Amino acid sequence: MGKPKIDISLTDDNRELPILRSRQYLSFLKEGASYHESRDSRHPLGIYNISVARICDKIIKCADHLFKYWAEGKLTDNGGIVIDYLELATYAAAEHVDDIGHIAYAFFKSDREASQNSKIRLLNNRIKSVRDEIASFANTVKHYHGRIRLFETTFRHEKERIKLLGFYVEGFRTNRHIGFQ
Repeated sequence: MGKPKIDISLTDDNRELPILRSRQYLSFLKEGASYHESRDSRHPLGIYNISVARICDKIIKCADHLFKYWAEGKLTDNGGIVIDYLELATYAAAEHVDDIGHIAYAFFKSDREASQNSKIRLLNNRIKSVRDEIASFANTVKHYHGRIRLFETTFRHEKERIKLLGFYVEGFRTNRHIGFQ
């Protein structure tokens, strides 16, 4: 049994996905197009690359352990390694949302100038729901001792036995009211 192959389209209706356009634009920044040096910050592309690489690294390691689970039929150490990588991926995702702001702010001389810009306010409005959800998830784990728990269920579909592995965070609540009362 080989690793499952998943094809992911990098286009949406024959257009590149926004994340790929972001990388492309940041790759071709002209000298002086941002204020990252005067703000004592990394180049925006550096922030982007490190941020995305951190998420990918944690997800890949988690996926490698999940593949072992599917190959062997059981989780080593009761899934502790998978849980650790899910937690680390959650933190990396929360930091990535912050990094989006750092990248945007690098194009302004000061935080004050950036915060007064209508495009920055629009960006903040557009990422607010994602930021709040990811931050809530990460904070539940990190500060409120919500533990990531794995669950598994097996069912049959058209005579095929299917094993589904998922996870939840104890105490995590969203507008959909999952978690403790």
